[in-house]
Amino acid sequence: MNTVKLAYWFTFAIPGVFIVLRIIVQRLIDGPPWLQKHFYVGVDLSIFSLAATAVNMIDLLMRGQNYVPRQGLMNFSCLIAIVLVLVYQITVHQQWERADSRDSGKTWYLCVVSNLIGCALIGGFIYMKVESTI
Repeated sequence: MNTVKLAYWFTFAIPGVFIVLRIIVQRLIDGPPWLQKHFYVGVDLSIFSLAATAVNMIDLLMRGQNYVPRQGLMNFSCLIAIVLVLVYQITVHQQWERADSRDSGKTWYLCVVSNLIGCALIGGFIYMKVESTI
């Protein structure tokens, strides 16, 4: 397997590993039984991508003469976009977690939509890093 294909594989594998680790750790902290909230990992993935983007911004700025303004601008744009999406995710979680029901909408938004958004953010960051966009 060449390096590029391996890098793209990591684009999908890393969020998956984060999801599994987060679910297991939350389950260990709370103890039995399994709860639906153990699977609400979208916000965590968004925070991971925010942290990765911030660290990447610092790395870009420390390059000195090798600094590429286009990459810095893209990185800053990603940082702003991630913050906005994170605020959206937080509002969705506030709205749905207050509801005590086991409504399918709650499961859909918190377990599926929010998780996919988080995966898209961290996967998108990894993909752009591999492509040297940021």
